[in-house]
This record gives sequence, C-alpha cells and structure tokens, in this order.
Amino acid sequence: MTITCRSDEDVCDLIERYGKQSVKAMCGEGLIKYSVSDEYLLEYGFKKKILSVVRGNIKRGKMVLHLNMSTGKVKHKFYGFSLYSTIEHIEAEQLPEKKAILMRLFDRFYKAYAQLYKKKFNGIDLEIDPITCDTIQDPVYIKADWYNNCKIVYSLDTILKCYAWKKVYTGFSTNAEVIKVHLILETTEAVKVRIDYDTNESIKVQLSYDTNEYIKTRLSYEGGNTVLFYTVKRLDHYISPYTNRQFITSDIIRVNQDLLI
Repeated sequence: MTITCRSDEDVCDLIERYGKQSVKAMCGEGLIKYSVSDEYLLEYGFKKKILSVVRGNIKRGKMVLHLNMSTGKVKHKFYGFSLYSTIEHIEAEQLPEKKAILMRLFDRFYKAYAQLYKKKFNGIDLEIDPITCDTIQDPVYIKADWYNNCKIVYSLDTILKCYAWKKVYTGFSTNAEVIKVHLILETTEAVKVRIDYDTNESIKVQLSYDTNEYIKTRLSYEGGNTVLFYTVKRLDHYISPYTNRQFITSDIIRVNQDLLI
C-alpha cells in the first residue's frame, strides 16, 4: 500500500505518527508518494505563471519547501535533496502518545505473528544442512520450492553455490608442446597460462610463470593434435538441489531466527 502525501504538512504528520526512522524506511521502499495539487501550490503562495516550473521540480523529487517562492526553482541550499534526505531535517518528531499506541499495537501483532511463524517451521530441520551435512549457518529456504511442498532449510552459503552454469568454447591450439603440457595438467582445476592471439584470432596458450593471471578451463581432445579450450560461464539464476526448479536471488528467503525463540 502506498501512502500519498498531498502537502508538506502531510509528511510532518507521518513523522509525528510513526517517527522519522519508520517514515524513512517506508520512503526507501517506495511506499510514500509526494503529490500536490495546483490549488495547494497557489494557496502556499506560488504564482500561477510559474506552476509549470514548480511541478517540473516536484516530478524530479523535490518538495515544496525546497523551492523558491518567486521563481519556482530549487533553492541553492537544497540542491541534491530529495524527500528521503529531507525527512531527517524536518523539524518534527514522533508524538509520545502516538508512540505508546504503536508500541501496544506492535506488541500484540508481534506475539500473534510469532506464533504463526513458529508453526510454519514445525517439523522442519533447522539444525543440519541437507547438502553439506554441516550445522546450518544463516538459514534460508527457496520460496518456489517451499510453496510447492518441498519445505527444506539450507545454509545461505549452500544455496549460493547452486548457481546455473554452461560450458563455453573459447578457442583451440594445435601446438604439440602445449598439448603435452596440458595433458600432464589436465586434472588441475586452475592452470596458470599466458594467452596470446594471432591475426586470425585463434587462441595460443603457453605455460607461463611470470604472470599472475589464472583462468579456470576445461579441456577436451579431438583429432590427436588439437586442444579445445572451454570455460565455465555462470548464468543469472540458480537451480534447486532437490527439485531442479530455476530460481533467482529474490526467491531466497531468510529464516527469521528471532521469531523462533
């Protein structure tokens, strides 16, 4: 739900109700919209002939208090300011009685929500990672799997290693000496090499001890005298270890351990 502030006074009212930190958090999440009418601008004191300038600056994230009354342009001291950064400097504080009301409501909501949250993890192993068999650190679950009844909790580090990848061909070489070297080192994961390209852009690889560049490569051999070079390219999604379902970073949901205490 988005809250629309139709005046500078509305922003102050939000702060008095919920406090600056809460209002800043809502603003940062895009939950507060600042939109004022022409009637408000005229009542505030702006001349009708400069309303287009005023509106242009408001669309660019400025508030009425940032603008010069005569020209509608941004006051020099407010260059770089936005609604978010202005909240901290507005002379308004949360009213004690409003804070007391919110604290009572929060306490009631927190207790009710915590009970439901605990019930969600009844019977779920929150101690041992099913992939590594180590103690779970930073527990998370995969949203799509969870809502399809595959309710498994992992360590965050485990899930981040489940990224999808594909093998990409990078070139070849027919140099016999290079073939011999790489036949010896074919089981090594990181091979230290120097890469040069000839005029035909075919790849030539030589073993080098004077460079700090490492490449990870997978090699296959065809025709006896040709070395084909491949590298592993990481894709922009992950693969679930249990369902093989694709998911992205936003599908990784942290388990709120504070609610499980």
